Amino acid sequence: MLAAGDAGLAPPAGLVVLSPWADLRNVAGSFDSRAEQDQMFSKQSADDAAALYLDGASADHPHASPVLGAWTAATAVLVQVGDAEVLLDDAALLADVARRAGADVEHRVFAAMPHVFQIGYPATPESVDAVEQIAGFIRRVTAGPHPAS
Repeated sequence: MLAAGDAGLAPPAGLVVLSPWADLRNVAGSFDSRAEQDQMFSKQSADDAAALYLDGASADHPHASPVLGAWTAATAVLVQVGDAEVLLDDAALLADVARRAGADVEHRVFAAMPHVFQIGYPATPESVDAVEQIAGFIRRVTAGPHPAS
């Protein structure tokens, strides 16, 4: 979304972000506080993946770490995260940054759920609830007139 704005493109109708890794500096406290609970994504795996993705570029760039960007579009944002994952703080910070920019933000934390638990659909009630929330959000933000590009 930030890159689209930098290119002069119209913002999307909405963003759906699941377990967002929104700060590639990997400084969030939940990397430590959720380390025991999150068996899927660790601080070490985040550091390794960030180094590969950035390929020498700075993690301080907003296209790599959107929580550091100047959000100017009031795009609707749905953030979903499990409270048992290391990206819990990234999700909260992303929701806060978007909200401060004037976005209509839905931030949902699912109790005792791991990283990207939504892929378990339809095996768990939480994944079903999450997917239904995503579908409702998409219906809501894509209904009605849209601004011209």
